[in-house]
Amino acid sequence: MQGIKTYLMCVVVIIIMHLGFVSGQFLYCNWVNGRNCTSYHHSEICGTDGVSYPNMCFFAKSYCRDKNIHIRHEGHCNGADPDPGQIAVTTVQPAIFNGENAVQDFFCYQLSHVECGSHREELCASDHRTYINPCEYEKQRCTHQTLHVLYFGLCLVSR
Repeated sequence: MQGIKTYLMCVVVIIIMHLGFVSGQFLYCNWVNGRNCTSYHHSEICGTDGVSYPNMCFFAKSYCRDKNIHIRHEGHCNGADPDPGQIAVTTVQPAIFNGENAVQDFFCYQLSHVECGSHREELCASDHRTYINPCEYEKQRCTHQTLHVLYFGLCLVSR
């Protein structure tokens, strides 16, 4: 059942992306917002908003609501972390991980564990390869972020 839900989500997203209405960020946030974060492993993350998130899923949901949140460090936020409201523009801030990249990584990691199935709904991508279904295409796009759909169906010319 989970495979069918993933497949349907990928089909809808591919169609929307093919039409050019949204970016990958919409895809990731749309998918993340449908997750039950309590089912993911507890591994705290400190956000730049000073909030300790129980795991990447909870962080991703917060990022999808506020694109100004990023990851300050792994682990619980503590008193040694700068208060987000008190950081001056000239202050050298601790290293952070971009929130958008974190959400994309979370999405791609989860997708890498999904069995796409053998259902066929071919699409031709900008690498001139035919992907047998949107799920397989999305998996490839996780490692080739500039990849995009050229059209639905078999590629006419292979490279």
